[in-house]
Amino acid sequence: VDHKLPVLMLMVDYLSFKNQLKESLELGARTLKQLGEALPQNPGKGRILWELLLTKRAIGRRTDEELLALPTVSDKRVAATLSLQGAIFAPTFFSNAPLLMITVLRSVRLSIKYGLHPEWSPTSFAAYGMINASIGQVDDTVRFQRLAVKMLSLLNSKTGRCWTLYCSYVLGLHLRSPIEDSMAPLLESHDIGMKYLLCGKGLMAMETLLLAKFMCGHPLPEIHALMDRHIPVMKQHHQTWVAALCGMTHQHILNLMGRNDDSRLCQLTGIAMDQIETKEALSRANHEIGLNAISENCMQLNATFEQWDQAMSYHNEMLERPEGLLATRCHFVRRTFNFYSCLLHFVQFRRTKEKKHLRKGLSRLSFITKCVKNGCPNLKTVLPLLVAERFSFTANADDVEDVYLQAINNCRYVQLKALAHERAGMVMLERFEDCTSWKSHLEAARAHYFEWGAMAKVSHIERKLTEKRPD
Repeated sequence: VDHKLPVLMLMVDYLSFKNQLKESLELGARTLKQLGEALPQNPGKGRILWELLLTKRAIGRRTDEELLALPTVSDKRVAATLSLQGAIFAPTFFSNAPLLMITVLRSVRLSIKYGLHPEWSPTSFAAYGMINASIGQVDDTVRFQRLAVKMLSLLNSKTGRCWTLYCSYVLGLHLRSPIEDSMAPLLESHDIGMKYLLCGKGLMAMETLLLAKFMCGHPLPEIHALMDRHIPVMKQHHQTWVAALCGMTHQHILNLMGRNDDSRLCQLTGIAMDQIETKEALSRANHEIGLNAISENCMQLNATFEQWDQAMSYHNEMLERPEGLLATRCHFVRRTFNFYSCLLHFVQFRRTKEKKHLRKGLSRLSFITKCVKNGCPNLKTVLPLLVAERFSFTANADDVEDVYLQAINNCRYVQLKALAHERAGMVMLERFEDCTSWKSHLEAARAHYFEWGAMAKVSHIERKLTEKRPD
């Protein structure tokens, strides 16, 4: 198999970026078996925990300096195995989270035993950090992902920089540092991917960079212009998960800007992508992350336009795909999911008085609060608004007004300030029939949405002001 390996790896990559994830994994698994590294068919939690225990034992008490001092792998067969494990990283990440964990853990052990692979070992250590985050060991997450970034320079990695920077800054380091810190590494990841013709990986980094800008409140027209610049390249990858993921973000932004086919539709249908066709293609490929990304974008849009029942329906769709949630558990987009999940349950409790929503909302709020106490700066940006929502159930009018104003002042991003004003206005109107406060908050929200470039939301608020204007 040795002399065929370059072609086989190329085929694994090709099938993956054509969204044929199952076929890519099958080819990779067959080749690994021929190299003496058979992968389990359906690894359960027990198998994953055993592999994790073996890996922690292999690392032992080695310091970062000792791990960085490991030699470069010299055994060609082991190097080939590590290369192939790197090749199946993408298809396992998007469709088979348990197998991803097994592959990463074995790669780390091989690197410790036989030496570091310049292009794959740094990524495997970064992904190992991600696994630690999934079990709540955030200190180890930060340690191994920073170690992975140091390895890149030490090993003079080239193509490996693309995945390692992505994994480190998107799948872990944000637990201790602001999302803004990921923007420069993601741009570098994109540039490296395009330089070495790893277009799928490079475009994925660009899509995630634009998503980071979106989450951090950058003007929507600016993000839209950047997307337009990359759409021609992405169209060449229209059958891949890259175009699907970017198309969702692009369509979401177009909807907010009021530039989709029908601005009344709070779903991803319009000029950026064919939503039904994309969903069918992702379903055929068992692309759990892509399917959840569609549901999450639709959940956000419906919540943004106060279509709460539809938003909850999309939220529940995501819960029905646990593997997709597991794979993105450490991704910085989970900040958005956790926020909207908590907000949705609180709003539904206010609307329906069903205590199950209150319990679930409080559970999510407790989780977010715990993350903030453990040093996560990104969830800290959304916590004040959720605390205000919880506080508003029982507090008097003056206290509710005060706690929402505190939340607004603490919101770092323009879209969160707008949403906080909007929620404050609705609570003051529905609970206390305070039309003056309601109007004041909605006018402030309209100004913030205008600043952001979300003209569909500006129109939405103007309609509310017209329809509910007191006599």
